[in-house]
Amino acid sequence: MKTRFKLILFLLALFTGISQLPAMESASTKLPAKLKKLVLTITDNGSGKRLEAIKPIAAYLSKELKLEVVTVSAKKSTTLLEQMKAGQADVGFINSFGYVLGVSDSLPITPLVITGGKDGVPSTYNSCIISAADKGIKNMDELLANAQYRSFMFVNPTSTSGHLVPRLFLIKQGIAQAETAFKDLSFSGDHYTSLQKVLAGEVDAGAMAYNILQAKIEAGEVNKNDLNILWVSEPITQTPVIMNSGLDKQLQKKIRKAFLQLHEKDPALWQHVQENFSAHDATNFVTAKDEHYNSIRNISGSIEDLLFILNYYLD
Repeated sequence: MKTRFKLILFLLALFTGISQLPAMESASTKLPAKLKKLVLTITDNGSGKRLEAIKPIAAYLSKELKLEVVTVSAKKSTTLLEQMKAGQADVGFINSFGYVLGVSDSLPITPLVITGGKDGVPSTYNSCIISAADKGIKNMDELLANAQYRSFMFVNPTSTSGHLVPRLFLIKQGIAQAETAFKDLSFSGDHYTSLQKVLAGEVDAGAMAYNILQAKIEAGEVNKNDLNILWVSEPITQTPVIMNSGLDKQLQKKIRKAFLQLHEKDPALWQHVQENFSAHDATNFVTAKDEHYNSIRNISGSIEDLLFILNYYLD
């Protein structure tokens, strides 16, 4: 059982590119109390779209904080965490698994805000696995029973709902290595492409964010009768905005307040957030807490074992 669990963690490490960050001399490294500028960062796969998406947020923060705010990007979560560790970034939009990894490695990060509702409850989302109705695959049992004859598509290696969560689900169903279990396995790059290729019959089944699928159905862009939804995951807390815990405490409070008031002070910008950060059902930002990501920890299993596997296989 222990060996199988470590294999699971190895597979996650292999396909997400997550590696243990260099040991920190001190988790409480202090940044200057008064900054000349604030650095806002986000993970971006190289397309530049996500970097562009945070620029209006940077302009808003600059106005509210009366401080220059510049934007940078990181190719993956571990790069963003390295930026935080080196004091090269102050506030960041990061994948949930990346946040959990950073906390486990005692990096100087603090959860800042999450998209949510007026009641202060964070938004959640789900992963799902879908197939075109004309493929005749009605449930997961039918898909897995003939996996060797079927093609499957994930979104991208670092996507929580488009890869990590569905991969873990497949492992629990006995598919220890999807690359060899299915006839063909591929990555689409984004949720919308996965949906399009499934609907077109180019792949037999694929994983994607359930909330994105539901939004497309509700908008009339996808006919629900054209799809079979084979599986939907348990709720996953939306990805957090984090900040460098080395920032001046008063500045931290001002940054959080600016995010919490964004929907009221700039409704047009809030609409931009909804459209670009899968927050269609959210009404505002709410305060993020570390406990909101316990479900991610449960999915990941033991962080200690994860780091052991990463060190053992990827040094």
